[in-house]
Amino acid sequence: MRIVIFKLYNIGDALLLTPTLTALRKGYPNAEITVVTRETNLGILQGCPTVDHLIGMSDPREPRSGALLHDIRAIWNLRRTRFDYLFELSGRQRGRNLAALCRTCRAYSVRTIQPLSGLRRLQFDAMAAHDCRRGHLVERDFFSVHEFLPLPTPIPPLVFDRKYAQVWSGADGLDSFAVLQVGTREGFKRSHAAGWRKLAQHLLERLPNLVATSGAAPDEIAEAEALHDYFG
Repeated sequence: MRIVIFKLYNIGDALLLTPTLTALRKGYPNAEITVVTRETNLGILQGCPTVDHLIGMSDPREPRSGALLHDIRAIWNLRRTRFDYLFELSGRQRGRNLAALCRTCRAYSVRTIQPLSGLRRLQFDAMAAHDCRRGHLVERDFFSVHEFLPLPTPIPPLVFDRKYAQVWSGADGLDSFAVLQVGTREGFKRSHAAGWRKLAQHLLERLPNLVATSGAAPDEIAEAEALHDYFG
């Protein structure tokens, strides 16, 4: 049995997919599991041993030379395989459009605020009944697949093989600390400089150390460095 899962979303959401991937492997040990995600998520999913094939797609928010050709090749490679089950779990139009290009016996999408319409209703067999507005995203992924392809319960934990992690020397001696992730890919979640300082102050009143982290975007790095300069 061949299964392909589309999760064209951010890196954290890719990690939240790993319990569902673990359950798929446990329930269907001989299945060939392919995951299609953003290129920036490949590293986090390499730490999930249940995936047979990882396919990275470009991030449309970060244009780069050759991205379109890369995506065309990725889709062509996907079309060479006829899948038994396809699950599109991002619930957004780009993921659904790319998933619709694949050859599959049964295709399903997650329920979101963006309903299936027009031709998409013909290209997908059904939309999951699970209400994504309630509960955790791990539950949304798990039960959206479980509805059409029964999975063993309870829901497994997150999976990341520590051999894929790099050790940060700055953690030596830290035994009581909070981690503050500065910045986010989703603009509506972003705070401003005063907001980050207020949150950092709140944490430092309760713990002796604060570790500020960020993504690779220059504005996120600047926000993390500003916290360091302000608090020392």
